[in-house]
Amino acid sequence: MLPTDLMEKVEKNLSHKRYLHSLGVAYTAASLAMAHKLDADQAFLAGLLHDCAKELSVDKTLKYCKEHNIVLSEEYKSCFGVVHGLTGSFMAREKYKICDEQVLSAIRYHVSGKPDMTSLEEMIFIADYIEPSRKFSSEEFDLMRKAAFSNLRLGVYLVSESICSYLLNSGNKVVSEIVETRDFYKEYCRNAGLI
Repeated sequence: MLPTDLMEKVEKNLSHKRYLHSLGVAYTAASLAMAHKLDADQAFLAGLLHDCAKELSVDKTLKYCKEHNIVLSEEYKSCFGVVHGLTGSFMAREKYKICDEQVLSAIRYHVSGKPDMTSLEEMIFIADYIEPSRKFSSEEFDLMRKAAFSNLRLGVYLVSESICSYLLNSGNKVVSEIVETRDFYKEYCRNAGLI
């Protein structure tokens, strides 16, 4: 498990609600890792830090990007909710001294996903959506939670499909990465006979 000083530092830098969500993601990711015989400590760390840049204002985020030579695509500028994954990977390295490239990549892609993610990336992508403080009670979310513990790729497909549907139905912009993620995992699951 993580040293308590790191957890305390994360807690001090996030709102109480965001910290509880981050703990939920960390424990869910660690549980997924144990279910799939993967590194639970690594999953916990990525889950704990996945939203470390989430609460920066737009102005502070843009300033952070400028200071760290982070170039935002026009698509990211128009869908600003995805930017904290990118900035969070930089912040985890700089502020929290994380050197594990797999953890940094999982933080980077936890919002939008990408085709053919690593297992750690998949776990953080899923855990962010299904962790217990998310107060979803529909059959769809029960199915996502069960699927994730039996097959990570099926879990990613169901989560990405749900995200795309929600964004489209609510009139929000959908970044191309999440659509590419959904399409890749849908095809994989079809070919594997999972759907």
